[in-house]
Amino acid sequence: MILTNSGISRHPRSGYSLPELVIVVVILGVLASISIAYISETWKGQIAIANLENMRAWIESVRRSSLRGQSCTIAITTTNLRDSGLVLDSEPFINSSINTSPCGSPTSLSLESNYRKEHYLLSVKTGASNVSSFVMTPRGTLFNTTATPAFPDDIIFNLSIANSNYQQTSKSYCLRMSGFLGTIEAIGSRAC
Repeated sequence: MILTNSGISRHPRSGYSLPELVIVVVILGVLASISIAYISETWKGQIAIANLENMRAWIESVRRSSLRGQSCTIAITTTNLRDSGLVLDSEPFINSSINTSPCGSPTSLSLESNYRKEHYLLSVKTGASNVSSFVMTPRGTLFNTTATPAFPDDIIFNLSIANSNYQQTSKSYCLRMSGFLGTIEAIGSRAC
């Protein structure tokens, strides 16, 4: 106790009360969960963007190979995609004797991440129609093998990370490809 002119007073208060500590812990928990969610979305986005960049480079390689005189069919896999799973595959549109790999090397592309356990959702559309394959021609244009000779709109590859039940767990990231020339127009969340 401390004696003052007005009488006896108690020691000055030291420490924090239980309600004050609980409030601090709750605030720290909220901040931590926001940070973890942000970091999780960031690395998932980086995985998706890296795979779209790999697709861009691979498609461009096939496009350059087709400009050498051989039409190349690109087949797209969109179901049950996981790390090391085949997503794009190329082969000559008609049997070729131009060289051993007329449609570029490697002839296929798989999805990859450093974690080796990711699952993916991929849709490939032009307008409202799904795209499962297309042909790169020696003229530098695309040919739609299922209907008309050209695609009416850009082709959008929409990729996101999924859980093991193939339910989306990240934002969507897209690769936008010209429906006429097959050139890559944009990559990222704004390309969707």
